[in-house]
Amino acid sequence: MKTDALLEVPCESGLHLLVLVGPSKSSAKLIRWAKNLSNTMGANLVALHVENTQALNEAQQEQLSYNIDLARQFGAEVIITSGNDLVSTTLDIARRENITHIIIGKSGKQSFFSRLFMGESFANRLLKESGEIDIYVIEPGPEARQYKKKLFSSPDFSASYKSYLVAALVMAIAILICFPISTIAGYRYRSITFILLFVILILSLFCRIGPVMLASVISALAWDFFFLPPLYTLKISKLEDLIAFLMFFVVAVVTGILISKIQKQERLTREREEKTNALFHLSNELATAETAKNIIEAARENIKKYFNVDSFFFLQDGNDQLKKKMPDFNSGLFSESEFSIAQWVFTHSKKAGKFTDTLSSSEYTFYPLKGFKVKPGVVAVKTNKKFNGVTDLFWETFLTQISNTFEHNYFTQLAKRASLLDESDKLYKALFNSVSHELRIPIAAVIGASDILLTDSFPDANRKELYTEIFAASNRLNRLVENLLNMSRLESGKITPNFNWCDVNDLFNSVAVTLKEDLQPFPLDIVVPSSMPLVKIDFGLMEQAIHNLVYNSCKYSKPKTQIRLKAFYDSGCLIIQEMDRGPGIPPDTLSLLFNKFYRAGNHASGGLGLGLSIAKGFVEAHKGTITVENRQNGGARFTIKIPAEISYSHT
Repeated sequence: MKTDALLEVPCESGLHLLVLVGPSKSSAKLIRWAKNLSNTMGANLVALHVENTQALNEAQQEQLSYNIDLARQFGAEVIITSGNDLVSTTLDIARRENITHIIIGKSGKQSFFSRLFMGESFANRLLKESGEIDIYVIEPGPEARQYKKKLFSSPDFSASYKSYLVAALVMAIAILICFPISTIAGYRYRSITFILLFVILILSLFCRIGPVMLASVISALAWDFFFLPPLYTLKISKLEDLIAFLMFFVVAVVTGILISKIQKQERLTREREEKTNALFHLSNELATAETAKNIIEAARENIKKYFNVDSFFFLQDGNDQLKKKMPDFNSGLFSESEFSIAQWVFTHSKKAGKFTDTLSSSEYTFYPLKGFKVKPGVVAVKTNKKFNGVTDLFWETFLTQISNTFEHNYFTQLAKRASLLDESDKLYKALFNSVSHELRIPIAAVIGASDILLTDSFPDANRKELYTEIFAASNRLNRLVENLLNMSRLESGKITPNFNWCDVNDLFNSVAVTLKEDLQPFPLDIVVPSSMPLVKIDFGLMEQAIHNLVYNSCKYSKPKTQIRLKAFYDSGCLIIQEMDRGPGIPPDTLSLLFNKFYRAGNHASGGLGLGLSIAKGFVEAHKGTITVENRQNGGARFTIKIPAEISYSHT
């Protein structure tokens, strides 16, 4: 149902209202009315601004920016597009967005001449062509009628004085060129009109309407004065010459105006294309930014490129406060008072600073970064000119793109933290259970054996066996505690090797002695060349690393299979190999073997899965490497390669 009166509307849901936004003060009233109606209907609100070739002065640009901001504050989805035909463009957008109601301002009565030269009013055309879309027309106030009257009353003659001088100079040159041509043509003055019209056509490609109109007037008067008989007078003796003069003037003016309008529309289209390309370029760069620092770098680079201003970002700390540890703040560019302005902008989600009504004494303008669910932060820009009109709308779109990227990054980091906390919780539970189990076994053995020893009736012949069991359990308990302490030292980075001259034979023998009980079921083969020199290493760290490798082989190998320790020096490096004939390592787990708490094949052989990780840490403390591979006929081979000094050269 269409009407130009305000009707009572029943409450509905799933409806979409569209309100047209222009550069007049009455648009603010229209937006407020549309917001109230959308609340009454339970409808979504869309604000549409259609750019055209009409040039806006500074006051109108500021008003347009205010109206768009007001629509955004009311939660409206803002759409900005361009088009010569306001009715067709509005209806195209309305049908694309599934709009059910359109709200416009009443334009007032049209005069006879307005209807004759401009056709039907916007409201009447919209009512006729809107189809199933309901139209609501309200009285906007005198401002809109004044703007509309100004819009259609006269063309925009604003241009620089240089443009007018150039247009007059070009026409003067063209007239001078026409003198010899008219003489050659035997004073066929009608042929001169084509030359002058061609010059006006060329001027209209480079000048605005004002200079083109001036050129048209000059050419018409010059054609009459210099080329139309009687010469050097403005008198026109023949009726057909008078008609030709009038037609020439009309054609010149109309041609210039039409070409100028086409030029404006082409310029408007080109500017929108440049803005679209700028947003596409910004989106591509932001899409590849993985951290907040990368996002800031991409945003600052694009803002500098397309707005020619320096920008500075303040991000929130996750507790609805801006971080003070931002590079721009800490470098002294911003004072405490300016940071307070940024915090105010962040809290109230309103811009402040220079060129605003709030805290305008600052040399920066602060804009809030608004996400859908969180506020990422604030951006400050240092500019000598206020963003107005279309530039301000483009800036808001730029900020929206940047804000959405920050918000996405914020939620991505939260998801990662949640996942990490979940994994940490699982790891903590697994570690707690594993440590509890591993500690309980030797403690139970010590308690059980001690309880038996305390029994008076226990025979003395079996006491040695119980003492041995207590000693073995104590060693196992000591090994678990040492591994936990060593891992803590590695993770804290507090391990620094103490290099001294060492004999590799002593190193291997020390390991064999400490693992005497564990090595009883296995033949140990130590292979060290007789010419092996002393090497400069940390004896204690390397002993612990090799100890863990050999103990690992004892856990996983079958009794009576050989374990071998081999050492040699090659190309400035000490090479140590530990080999066994155990079951080997599944190929798909080789890369995981040195991870903390990892046990190959999930063998229930005891331990926390820290031994190999500690061995790797001690080797890397020597700036060396450790690798593992499966042997050809079964078993595993660990290879340690450490850069080390030697006591003498050998061959």
